Amino acid sequence: MEIRLTMKREQSLRRSRGLCDTIDRTNEFVEIPARKPILSQDPQIRPNPSHGKDRQFAGKKMQKEISAETEREKVLVELGRLPGFYDKGTEVQLQDKKQLFESFQEPKESVATISRRSATVESAAGIQEVDSAVDVKQCLIGVHRPRSDRKGNLLLKLM
Repeated sequence: MEIRLTMKREQSLRRSRGLCDTIDRTNEFVEIPARKPILSQDPQIRPNPSHGKDRQFAGKKMQKEISAETEREKVLVELGRLPGFYDKGTEVQLQDKKQLFESFQEPKESVATISRRSATVESAAGIQEVDSAVDVKQCLIGVHRPRSDRKGNLLLKLM
């Protein structure tokens, strides 16, 4: 009801000012397009323009981090602070590992011989070197299985 009254007032005002009453009423109204609710749309149809860009950005950032990490590893390998992927150690380390492995492969009846390093026995006069395996046999009485430390040195239990 109020809308009709305001329209009549508007028409009378136009007539009093001399404006034409023949103006097309369709031009007065503006159509405002209504957006559909996002939740009612199908998720596969719904475009997300930033999703692809986010994925590209994340992929590039990850590739950059991976390349930086590989460069750091290369520098550390060249400096010798980090062993390479296929680096098995120095010649001395390889020989020690080989001797340690071979010492455990020997039958239990045989007495373990000392590698190129000789066992040392401290005495009051100083350090005497034991070079022969015969002396080692005498020291091994009561020892069931010889043990070795990290470097491959044979540890003897003296009684």
